[in-house]
Amino acid sequence: MPHIVIEYSADTLNHEQLDKALKSTFDVCCGFDCIRPEAVKIRAHPVVNAYYGNGATSFIHVTAHLLEGRSRVRKAEITKALLDNVMREFPEVDTFSVDALEIDGNVYQKNK
Repeated sequence: MPHIVIEYSADTLNHEQLDKALKSTFDVCCGFDCIRPEAVKIRAHPVVNAYYGNGATSFIHVTAHLLEGRSRVRKAEITKALLDNVMREFPEVDTFSVDALEIDGNVYQKNK
């Protein structure tokens, strides 16, 4: 854990930029002593159709799925670091957001 999901407007990132986003997000996660590098899983999903009430034409939204038990302060540190990363790496994008969701370790299942 964690699972990181990056949603982005489909015409925002090319293949090279997407690779950069995945790698830099991994590096951010590994900067926290509560996250083991071998446990990090990152996926990216392009969004073809979106409407922005604020007039934006592009976005990146990151969701960090974290096992329960981290303090609110720690979750805020993780989301802030993820937000700072995508804003720094992709200044041409109009709007950014990051959220953290807790995964219930009692019901979460995986094979490896």
